[in-house]
Amino acid sequence: NDITHSEELLEHYLYLVTDSLASLPNLVSLNLGSLCTNNTLRVVSNTCRQLRELRLRGPASVTDLGVRYLTGINKTAQQTQAQDSPGCLQLEILDLTDISLSLHTLTLLLIHLQKYEERPMFKIKF
Repeated sequence: NDITHSEELLEHYLYLVTDSLASLPNLVSLNLGSLCTNNTLRVVSNTCRQLRELRLRGPASVTDLGVRYLTGINKTAQQTQAQDSPGCLQLEILDLTDISLSLHTLTLLLIHLQKYEERPMFKIKF
């Protein structure tokens, strides 16, 4: 019953997950496994700003762009104009098992997500 064998079924579940996450602003822990895309992370960064733990694993359709959404640096023009700050800046645990990222994105994660006085146990696993 692996949903990844059917592209249509996978797409359906990704829509369900993404739509559900859009209505969970108080979420603090999330394990998406491989059921994640860049768009899912965009929705998470816009909605779940109190998120403290996020776990993903490959093979997920996630690239540097999706992970950068978590830092809030990929704002839309509307967000910039409204002075809206997306991002999951409260993350303490970010597990990116088997997700390939550039060194630049990893550096951005450390710069934008690290607040030592609030989160001395910040961890990135990949």
